[in-house]
Amino acid sequence: MKEALRLSKSKLQLMEICEWKYKLKYVDGEKERDTPYNYMKDGGLAFHADVASFFDNKPLTGGYGQEHWDNFLKFNQQVLQDQKPVMFETKIYDEQLDFTGIVDAVFINPADGEYVIIDWKTGKMKDHDEIREEMACYKLIIDRSKLLPKPVKYWAMFFSKGEPLFFEECKNEFVDVMLDKIQLVRSQISQLKFSKNPRYCFMCGYHERFGGVCEGK
Repeated sequence: MKEALRLSKSKLQLMEICEWKYKLKYVDGEKERDTPYNYMKDGGLAFHADVASFFDNKPLTGGYGQEHWDNFLKFNQQVLQDQKPVMFETKIYDEQLDFTGIVDAVFINPADGEYVIIDWKTGKMKDHDEIREEMACYKLIIDRSKLLPKPVKYWAMFFSKGEPLFFEECKNEFVDVMLDKIQLVRSQISQLKFSKNPRYCFMCGYHERFGGVCEGK
């Protein structure tokens, strides 16, 4: 149960997708089976690994499509201006909140010298408020960690498929929303309140058609 109550951005997102899947994974400890849809997650992980390797001057491995990398190189040259991140692939654990996250990267905005969090995405553009809530998780743990000498001023999400960069000044009201959500979700988990969401059953590795334990719908 301790593992179930230690939250992260991905765990909050999973609770929104399907609470029952969260229960199977983190409360019951059931292993999720592979599905034909794993390639989407695997490609995203491979891209993240290569971005980290790029900034660390290590060999690249590929596994996500050349267009993604071409778009990243263009973005690195034209927007980041070939600068090195001040933080990348950094795991931060906030003991007081019992909340953890891996920050993709933090750069210095060339326009004003302020910090900007950047998250890499190989999928499609999301709803803007959904992006803000996700980025608020990272601002929350970075600022509370004091790993940087001043608070992060901007957040951004780069879409490697070529969709427009999401960039704006951080909105503190979304940080407050995430703080409240952490407490509400943790309370829900501690009370073992989980419902099923059949919308995503078709691609879930816990579904019985993939050898899992959930009959779904």
